[in-house]
Amino acid sequence: MAYPRARTPIALSLILCVLLFFCGCAGNKGTAVTTTTQFITATTLPVQNTPAASFGEYATFYTRMVYAGNLGGKPAYIVSNGNVSNGNKKLILYDGKEIGASYDQALMPALIAGKLFYAGVKNNKYSAVYDGQEIGKDFFSIWSPGEYLGKPIYVAEKIGKSVLIFDGNEISNASYDYVWSYAIINGKIAYLASKAGETYIAKKINPQTSESRRDIPPEGVKSVIVYDGKEYGREYDTVGFPMGIKGSLAFIALKGAKKFTVLGGMEGTKYDDIHEPLLYDGKTAYIAEKDGKSFLVYDGAEYKAYDRIDPTSLKNIDGKMSYRAADPTTKKGKYFIVYDGAEIGKDYDNVLSFAALSGKQAYVADNKTTRSVVYAGGSSGKAYSAIDPDSLAFYDGKLMFTAQKNGVWYVVSEE
Repeated sequence: MAYPRARTPIALSLILCVLLFFCGCAGNKGTAVTTTTQFITATTLPVQNTPAASFGEYATFYTRMVYAGNLGGKPAYIVSNGNVSNGNKKLILYDGKEIGASYDQALMPALIAGKLFYAGVKNNKYSAVYDGQEIGKDFFSIWSPGEYLGKPIYVAEKIGKSVLIFDGNEISNASYDYVWSYAIINGKIAYLASKAGETYIAKKINPQTSESRRDIPPEGVKSVIVYDGKEYGREYDTVGFPMGIKGSLAFIALKGAKKFTVLGGMEGTKYDDIHEPLLYDGKTAYIAEKDGKSFLVYDGAEYKAYDRIDPTSLKNIDGKMSYRAADPTTKKGKYFIVYDGAEIGKDYDNVLSFAALSGKQAYVADNKTTRSVVYAGGSSGKAYSAIDPDSLAFYDGKLMFTAQKNGVWYVVSEE
């Protein structure tokens, strides 16, 4: 199949697989937009001795294209062609294949032991699909798919409760009504659970709570951790985020108005807030708040404080911590990037996402009416009406992202 392109074809076999279904742009024009998006040369990243990059632009059939993660070094997307006759069916696009056509929606792709897992939704009921076969069905929801002993493990919602399922069997203790999340520690499963009617008095917004996430308990619902047949954390108002650090169970606890880590039974520094932690190389990183300021805590050390930090932006990128932060010079609701302690993109109104690999850095930024991908050694390209910030990533050393114009989504890739 020949692909429409802006420049020479991409040589990488990865890109050819991802673009297997890509085709010419739709003939009809999309609605007019009031802002434009363009690919521009970096102004805040070093470009010395860096050759200008060449980018190919590849049109798709899709009117909706949402990045769903990096699965085994290949991007996955949730796509739709916007066809009313098929109910705006959602499919998974992965490794050059559309997956989940027998369902109304295919969601939450994950690679488990080298095979694809996803949630298939039909008539508002969820099925767990692994390697093309249904391994569980008739759930009201499914979340947090992962791997344990080479097999799928996930949380599923049934009538009036949620359970942890492994190898097709419910393995969570039946005395708990809700299972929220889990972690594998020393080859054993630790899971966060609650009993109906057990609550705590919420004095502030609990940072472990998110209305859009099923793996975090609602505000005011008391939770404990069950690990190796024992219950942990009942002495606290509530606990969350079980994790393994140097072979020991660790979690975040709330007591009164303070949050802190608990590792091996030892309580850490008390903060006003602690947001969802990240584990890297046996070390814990999280965004904490104290006295009206936000800052990174990594391996027990506190880093520079900012007026605001987007706690959902904390990531390990190429072995270094990255997050979105704001200081007094930043407009309300806007951010720049802090990467390995360096502030990036402060001359833009807002930076939405960041990617880095082997010294190469790129980010999606807003400047007045323009949204751009800024890349050291990049070159100017066509304008887009939208860019998916989450899609910005390096694959086989090449930068890739998805962008939209005239109602059609494109994959834009470094050649």
